[in-house]
Amino acid sequence: MFSSYEEAVEYLKLSVENAKEMGNRAEKGRAHGDLGTVYRRIGDKRAAIYHYELYLHISQEVGDRDGEARAYSNIGYVYQSCGDYNTAITYHELDLNIAKEVGDRAGEGGAYGNLGNAYFGLGNFHKAVDYYEERLKIAKEVGDRAGEGRAYGNLGTAYRNLSRFREAIDYHKCHLKIAKELGQKATEGGSYCNIGNAHYSLGDFTNATHYIEQYLEIAKELGDRAGEGRAYGNLGNIFTSHGDFKKAVQCHEERLKIAKEMRERAGEGRAYCNLGNAYYKLSDFKTAVEYHQLDLKIAIDLRDQASQGCAYGNLGNDYYSLGDFKKAMEYSERFLEISGKVGDRAAEGRAYGCLGNVCYSLGDYHKAIACHKLHIEIAKEVGDKVGEGHAYASIGSVYSSINDFKAATDNFEHHLKIAKETEDKAGEGGAYGNLGNVYHELGEYETATDY
Repeated sequence: MFSSYEEAVEYLKLSVENAKEMGNRAEKGRAHGDLGTVYRRIGDKRAAIYHYELYLHISQEVGDRDGEARAYSNIGYVYQSCGDYNTAITYHELDLNIAKEVGDRAGEGGAYGNLGNAYFGLGNFHKAVDYYEERLKIAKEVGDRAGEGRAYGNLGTAYRNLSRFREAIDYHKCHLKIAKELGQKATEGGSYCNIGNAHYSLGDFTNATHYIEQYLEIAKELGDRAGEGRAYGNLGNIFTSHGDFKKAVQCHEERLKIAKEMRERAGEGRAYCNLGNAYYKLSDFKTAVEYHQLDLKIAIDLRDQASQGCAYGNLGNDYYSLGDFKKAMEYSERFLEISGKVGDRAAEGRAYGCLGNVCYSLGDYHKAIACHKLHIEIAKEVGDKVGEGHAYASIGSVYSSINDFKAATDNFEHHLKIAKETEDKAGEGGAYGNLGNVYHELGEYETATDY
């Protein structure tokens, strides 16, 4: 064991030199692979890719198929952490091909899991589920209980993003059961976190808080400061949605403090993002802009394009609420551009939704409707039921503004149906209110009263 990453780097560089002097190409390749892993863990992604590629070339040269597969997997992992999911998929597919060729079922399962994660990152949750199910099947076949647990956890997260929250809870509870069975306290805590997040998506803030607090307790017990920070971040999000913005800000500030202490730049960025969101809910849009700008700066520093896109989207919303529609348009267009570039279809749909709102406020109703229709199309494609419902609500509002009450009613009815399906009580209430207003405008006062 090394006392620090710096010590590990120095030792492994010596290993590379020793292997070179002895003419041992295979050993030199493995040392480069280990260097890649150390650099990956300290966040130096360029150095990680450089050493993994050297490992790959040497493995190919000496005919080490296992080493070649590991290199492909690791390179894919780094590109995935950069938000370059399409490149990650290319490398994970190469890893999968070798695993199949050499009959490595465990390696094949790992590759399926990585591909699921990459497609998840792209917002293609249906395809992610397909790969996670392959991962689960192989884990059961080879008796890999830990891998089986991870597959259940990933399936739960994918189903949550498909707005199938109760199924998500069932999968996360399977993961929790295995984690307890194997004595994996950290994984147990993560499962509590995921179950809490699924309850949060259902609007069940009582159960959400209960499970996240269990996650926080385990993180503290294990001295897992990073996990503790994530727990505070999740609690902050719950308090934001519950309308307790003072507590939300306190939790996110605790999250920020821990991220800075851990020198976890990505976590710091997420804390800034969530603080911005909390201040946005408080209608303090100028402070929201300040925090979202800090989030954007970190995302740019880390070359994390997916997070950059999210920050641009949040800034677009901030400026929209400030009435600065020119800036709102600029940031929303950057959000759309980056989402398309990284292939994140779910984010691309949200970006069209943001642009639709800006166009509506600028009086460009035709373009607003076109943007919201694209949001619906993409939301259907990726299985984002909540986003689909919100887009129907937005189109309904546009049609109401141009006095096309029939079209408005159709869209609000679609929103109501989806809100009921996803158990979105707030959305359901909003849909009833919108339908009541439309029927009032149509002079159908008795029907309006029903809503």
